[in-house]
Amino acid sequence: MKESLRKAVLKKIKPSKRESEKVSSFASRIAAIAEKVSGLPAVVCGSLGKGTWLSGNHDIDVFIMFPKETAREDLEKKGLDAGARVCREVKGRALVRYAEHPYTQCMSGGFKADIVPCYLIHPGEKVISAVDRSPLHMEFVNENLKEGMKDEVLLLKQFCKAAGIYGSDAKTLGFSGYVCELLVLKYGSFMGVMKAAGGWHLPYTVDILPGKPSHHREIFVVVDPTDIGRNAAAVVSASSVMKFISRARRFLGKPSAACFIEDAPEPLSKPQINALKSRGTHFICIMMDKPDAIEDIIYQQSRRAVSRLHSLLKGGEFMPIRSCEFVGRKLVFLFEVENPKLPDVKKMVGPPLFARKHVEEFVGKYRKAEFGIYVEGINVIADRKRDYTTPSAMLKSIISMKRAELSAVGIPSTLVGPLSSARIFEGPAFYPLLNDREFSGFVRRLYFERIID
Repeated sequence: MKESLRKAVLKKIKPSKRESEKVSSFASRIAAIAEKVSGLPAVVCGSLGKGTWLSGNHDIDVFIMFPKETAREDLEKKGLDAGARVCREVKGRALVRYAEHPYTQCMSGGFKADIVPCYLIHPGEKVISAVDRSPLHMEFVNENLKEGMKDEVLLLKQFCKAAGIYGSDAKTLGFSGYVCELLVLKYGSFMGVMKAAGGWHLPYTVDILPGKPSHHREIFVVVDPTDIGRNAAAVVSASSVMKFISRARRFLGKPSAACFIEDAPEPLSKPQINALKSRGTHFICIMMDKPDAIEDIIYQQSRRAVSRLHSLLKGGEFMPIRSCEFVGRKLVFLFEVENPKLPDVKKMVGPPLFARKHVEEFVGKYRKAEFGIYVEGINVIADRKRDYTTPSAMLKSIISMKRAELSAVGIPSTLVGPLSSARIFEGPAFYPLLNDREFSGFVRRLYFERIID
């Protein structure tokens, strides 16, 4: 990577002195007020606390650290009370958000500050809640990341951001800021990470502290040096890892400023829409209102629901090829299936004739089959009427179920209400949905983006 390219990219993504002072001043003020109103230590964590934040990212994470003996209920109540008082002092708007436990989000003067209660944990101690690790992560990075390496982290973060894989949120399932920092610590520089990633073959483990045994079985592991039993990259999807490896190899072959620029979301072109039609498959969508929940919960529960519906469609022999969720103005479950229409009868292959007891059970079950029971080879066979001959019939039956029935078939509670009033679009009726630019861009990336070279 030429120095001229490096400087040009950093000029765009590195906070200016003025921006840095403005954001740091407000963050320090939030932390100082949090300490004053709670009587407890408060620290600025996240990328801002480590000096590895990208220009324009003014999200602030302040953690109020409670003693370990504090009851969980007290931590939540006192944490929210402190957050509300901080917001009042800075004349901000307070919102209660939920992760593992509730926290306060303060909107003030163009800044967004998350004021999060956590337990004060020392290195080597067991965490009580997931957020307890954040101060430990900040301490480790600040102790080990040399000043000159912070620019390398910025380059890596922007590289991931341009690829659409920066962030550990449920939508992205990508590389967190902490993982980017650990990778630079391991390989020394942005180019060091690129060269290493270009040679990765999954499964792969990145161990920051070699010599300390860790036992992980995920496809991609970045061992958390503050807790070697934890995979800091546990949330990173296999698709995100492969995209990262592929992009790294492309960059090594042809370093370019374009590798650091986010692609503008483009809708499907007419040739691409025609290509979808030429697949000879059947597209079917379930469209519903978004539930009143945070985005992470919507994505997590939507994936569970789509996975369950995929299994049901597969069990019905409609052979789903792809299944996914889209969260925009509406919530959409998209399925592409091989079989839009099946015959009315289904062949049921029974046990071999010598399995007398099982044959008797099979005959008892299908005795009233319209076409009777017959023998094929050494097996008993019955042709029974299918429950559903089209995927839409199956899906319509599911969304018409009562709440308890939807929960029983595996639909997460948050989606039970919206799903019960959902609409189904299939076949020719699917394609007008692509007039929505955001949904069209989603489908374009899903079918036409190159993940692996």
